[in-house]
Amino acid sequence: MVSDGMLIFDLVDLIIAILRGQRGAAAPVPVPAPVS
Repeated sequence: MVSDGMLIFDLVDLIIAILRGQRGAAAPVPVPAPVS
């Protein structure tokens, strides 16, 4: 099952990726993945 926590993490990661893309800074950043 997918918990709400994982959905929130994915959403935040997506927003950060979009913001980074707009700024032209596409640097890979390690994102802690919640383990259920």
